[in-house]
Amino acid sequence: MSAIYFSTENLIALNKLEASVRKESGVRHVLSEERSLIDLIKMASVSSSIQIQTSLFNFLQGLSSEQKNQLVYRGVSFSRAEQRPVTESDGRVVERTYRGVKVATQAPASVKAEEPAVKKPVRIYRGRVITD
Repeated sequence: MSAIYFSTENLIALNKLEASVRKESGVRHVLSEERSLIDLIKMASVSSSIQIQTSLFNFLQGLSSEQKNQLVYRGVSFSRAEQRPVTESDGRVVERTYRGVKVATQAPASVKAEEPAVKKPVRIYRGRVITD
């Protein structure tokens, strides 16, 4: 079994994936250890978080078929992860190119005009705001 070597873009995407998983689960994965790396990808592939799914999708876009085969050989399943992530807001994902690498990002939410807030008179006593 040979080691898997990733490009710089894949390492950056993998680091972002690890940060997303750590933020959600609190589990820290050491990317230099193969076992921890495999556990990270497995955990991310079953996650329901949109941020983690987007990070995983970006990581998988940069992998070659040989690298994907090596990960599958090590027990990683990509059936759900290779699908384009769907966002909660409006279901759109924008695919952009960043430094020659295609990256899926969430589409900006439409800006809704909010009703102007009614201003209440503010009373200040000795430098403190007093609410009625």
